[in-house]
Amino acid sequence: MNPLSRKTMILGAGLLIALSTGLSSCQDRDFGLTIRQVQPIDEETCELVLDENLYQGSGRVDIALRNSYRILARVQNNLVGINEVKGFDVIDSRVDTNDIVLRSATIEYTTLSALSAELNSIKVPLSVTVSAAGQVTVFVEVLNLEAIELLRSASEFLRIVDDGAQPTDSTIDLIARVRIEGETLDGRIVESNEFLYPITICAGCDVIFYYDRNGNEICPALPTEEGGIPFSGTPCNDLVGADGGGVDCRACPRFVPDESPYRQVCQPRD
Repeated sequence: MNPLSRKTMILGAGLLIALSTGLSSCQDRDFGLTIRQVQPIDEETCELVLDENLYQGSGRVDIALRNSYRILARVQNNLVGINEVKGFDVIDSRVDTNDIVLRSATIEYTTLSALSAELNSIKVPLSVTVSAAGQVTVFVEVLNLEAIELLRSASEFLRIVDDGAQPTDSTIDLIARVRIEGETLDGRIVESNEFLYPITICAGCDVIFYYDRNGNEICPALPTEEGGIPFSGTPCNDLVGADGGGVDCRACPRFVPDESPYRQVCQPRD
C-alpha cells in the first residue's frame, strides 16, 4: 500500500496546455470566468507551485486519513479592463468595474465506478478578487466532511464482518464538476466554465508499511522524533492522505479517530 508518486500527477505544459488554451478561448466568449487548471503543491518544500506551465491533472484522497480535500484552482477573469476599453490612463486612478470578486464555488459529482453512497452537491464560500483580464489562484474545497463521511460509510469501503466492520482495499473514481460564481464591482453576476477534475478515492492506500526478510508487510516499533511524535511520512498537512502524500504506519493513528473502524488501516493486513 505504498503511495503512487505525485510526479505522475503533475504534467508539464507543452502541447497539452496549448490545446487546452485553444479550447478555453472558445469558452472565454461565453463565461466571465475560466477555471484554467489545478496547481500542485511541492511535496518537498510544501510550497504552492504557481508556475502556470505546471498543473495537476487529477487527485487522490485516502478517506481513512482525511476529513476534507481541496484543490488550488487557477481562475482567469475574461473581462477586459475598463481603462483599456475607454482609453483611460492609469494615472486617472479609476476603479475598474470589470474586476470580479469570487463569491462561491459549486461542486457536483459524477461517479465513474459503482458507489452505493449518493454524494450531494455542495457550495463553498470564496472571497478573493481577480482583476480584469487577470488571473488568481484560490483554494476550493471539493470534498467536505459530509462527503467524506458518506464515502466512509459506503459498502465499497466498509464491509460488515462477524466482529464488526472492516475497511476494504477498494478504490473508486469520481469526477468533481466545479463552477465558480462571482460578481463584478458594479454588481453583475458572472459564472465560470464547468471544470472537470478526476479524483480517485481509497481507504488506507497512503499508509506506508515496511517488509521483513521474508517479504511480509510489517509496522516496526516506534522510533520517535523529539517530543515523542512519530515520523509522519510527509511534512505537508495538505498532502497527508492526499495526492499521494504517504503517512508512515507508525504515525497513522494520529490521523484516524480511536473509535473508527478505519483505524485498522494502520496495521498490516493478513
